[in-house]
Amino acid sequence: ATPAESVERIVDSAAATDVVGITSALADTLQEWGVVGAWTNVVAPALEHVTERVEKGELGLEVAVVLRERVEVELRSVARAFAPRFVGGRPVVLAALDGGAEALAVLALEAALAGKGVAAVSLGFDVPCEALAGLLRRITPAAVYLWTTAEDGARDVVLAAMETATPTTILLGGGGWSTIADDVAEMARDGVEVEPAPDLPATADLLFERVRAAPTVR
Repeated sequence: ATPAESVERIVDSAAATDVVGITSALADTLQEWGVVGAWTNVVAPALEHVTERVEKGELGLEVAVVLRERVEVELRSVARAFAPRFVGGRPVVLAALDGGAEALAVLALEAALAGKGVAAVSLGFDVPCEALAGLLRRITPAAVYLWTTAEDGARDVVLAAMETATPTTILLGGGGWSTIADDVAEMARDGVEVEPAPDLPATADLLFERVRAAPTVR
């Protein structure tokens, strides 16, 4: 199936609230395209299309909620399936500062990393600043990935991460950083790099390299 055909299949199943159809379409798409290709070419566009139709009043909000839930389940299932292949080393920390369909990109990244043998400590969605800071006091990640679509409170989260993290790289993903990325980067301290994240495939590769290069913590 082409990406457009797969998008249409997912959207049609969602519009019909056909949970079996959604699950089957997502599973087929992930198998055919892999996590990165499936997310970039099919799943994210399908989520966006459904969200747009909900905003126009063509579909009920429940359609978007059901689709998001099924995407979350499938992505977590892929990450779990790869877990036995983890190669060790320092993990990466993944966190979405807000929720919504776009934040599912964090789960897609977690699954993509799992496929590369990289373990991730995911804090999920709507992560409180205190939770991120507390985690970074307890572990020494090879890198931290922060996703947001809204800049409200984002500076505070990055500051908290920089104050508590041992030497690491903080990658900023999502559209919420677009107007404050330069300001945030200037707040970086010795040993902590802050930089915008590239697209999902490049981010997965970059985090993989950070894990390989990170010295083991004893």
